[in-house]
Amino acid sequence: MKKVKVKSEYDKDLLDKKASKRDRRDESGLTLLDAPPYWADAEHLWGEERQYARKIEGWEKLCIEAYFSGWVDYFDTIIQGDKIEHTIYFQWIEDIKKNASLRIYLDPSPLQSLAPPAPPLTVPKPPPPPMG
Repeated sequence: MKKVKVKSEYDKDLLDKKASKRDRRDESGLTLLDAPPYWADAEHLWGEERQYARKIEGWEKLCIEAYFSGWVDYFDTIIQGDKIEHTIYFQWIEDIKKNASLRIYLDPSPLQSLAPPAPPLTVPKPPPPPMG
């Protein structure tokens, strides 16, 4: 499974922690793009938009993305036996009240017969961040 992020979204999270663009980490399987991928449309939307009644950021956002990435990675490697490799894009949106919503896009499209079923809408609460 591959993962893509828009540079401005990636840098926003990075710069919130008073870091600089030079502090970008090289993550295997992650590609930084200048704009959302061309396939981030209704056809490639995986399941429903997930709504959160509060702001999601930092460690919690990473845990949620890891949960969904793991779901897709398991499907690609174990269920499909590496016959298909999805690329995943997480689009985080905040409304005026700072409530978060998440749209997840997959390429190839989840409408194709080999796509994983959408996971349940209830996402387990992430663990607390490690100490020290």
